[in-house]
Amino acid sequence: SGTAGRSAAISLLCIDECLTFFSYIHIRNKKSNEIKKVPIGELYESNLYESKLYESKLYKEISDWEVLTPNGWSDFSGISKLVKDSYVKIEFEDGTDIKCSCNHKFKLKSKEFVYAKDINVDDELLGKDKNKIVKNIIQINEEIDLYDLNDVEKDQEFYTNDIISHNCAFIDGVEE
Repeated sequence: SGTAGRSAAISLLCIDECLTFFSYIHIRNKKSNEIKKVPIGELYESNLYESKLYESKLYKEISDWEVLTPNGWSDFSGISKLVKDSYVKIEFEDGTDIKCSCNHKFKLKSKEFVYAKDINVDDELLGKDKNKIVKNIIQINEEIDLYDLNDVEKDQEFYTNDIISHNCAFIDGVEE
């Protein structure tokens, strides 16, 4: 399934793990229990939250919603936004797709996380209701706004377009 020959690597610092505006996440309001499926960019762009600057990323703290993960609902600290000059479009056999940074991580059927840039045709990504088989991968070289959830408490993973994504965590420093 496209995983043969993949080397084991340890990443100490994850950078630019981001998704495009219309990447859908499931969220639940902590007070009202309202559940909805929304584009991550729409939640970020709503006027309900104040923007802050963290290093080169814009960031909004969001504490009134939880996100759906493979292990149930989870708190997250907010959403970050940055501009990149390229991204990847991954197309699936069922006709759906997802667009993200080259360094966004997805979970394979083998339960291994892999960067979008290292995904192969025929890889099987873990899904919410069913897994998704990769049909095509396209590198797109144009400027785009990208978004990501920060500090998802339950295993740093959540569903995006109904497949398992790894989120971005703010790391102040890494010791060698």
